[in-house]
Amino acid sequence: QVWHPQIPLKISFFMLQLFVGKLPLTDALWKVGVQLASKCLCCPDRATELLEHVFSEGQVAMEVWSYFGNIYGVARQGSSLRAWLMSWWMSSPRLKKWRVLFTVLPSFIYCHIWKARNKAYYAGTRMYVAKVCRDVFTNVKGMVEAQFGRRLGLHMLPQLYEWSRDLLPRYRFQVVGWKAKAARLLTLNTDGCSKGNP
Repeated sequence: QVWHPQIPLKISFFMLQLFVGKLPLTDALWKVGVQLASKCLCCPDRATELLEHVFSEGQVAMEVWSYFGNIYGVARQGSSLRAWLMSWWMSSPRLKKWRVLFTVLPSFIYCHIWKARNKAYYAGTRMYVAKVCRDVFTNVKGMVEAQFGRRLGLHMLPQLYEWSRDLLPRYRFQVVGWKAKAARLLTLNTDGCSKGNP
């Protein structure tokens, strides 16, 4: 799922690092002998900065996942980092148009939580749930615009949700038949590629 063609390669490689626990968080650094004071920047109680906490159990992560889950009706099954992924990937959306969103959204969410954490860690800014959600929406909107070849005048994820419900298919299919003419008549069949060509 993380190698979906609509997901940028840099995000796919980030997800690979996330899955194997190679992101430079405190718990990963402890394993290689680097001892650092640990404080999480995503919640006021300054808990230990662990992989599960930053991406799944911390205050920012919980609010971000809840925001997107409430819009698309996805409930969390379990408490681990992978529980959110499975909740989205194993869902069966009513509309086929949503399936690509259910596939790519978790990767974008994890990526932007990580970006917000790094900005807080290195630039001293706060992690804002609203900014993470807005950045995820911008990425998803860009992906949908590229897929359908049109710009969308949408400003919030709920608007994208409503737009995708009424989205018409990009292609239309029609069965075409042919009947033979009377005897002694020659008929030339073409595929219509030169229609309108003088």
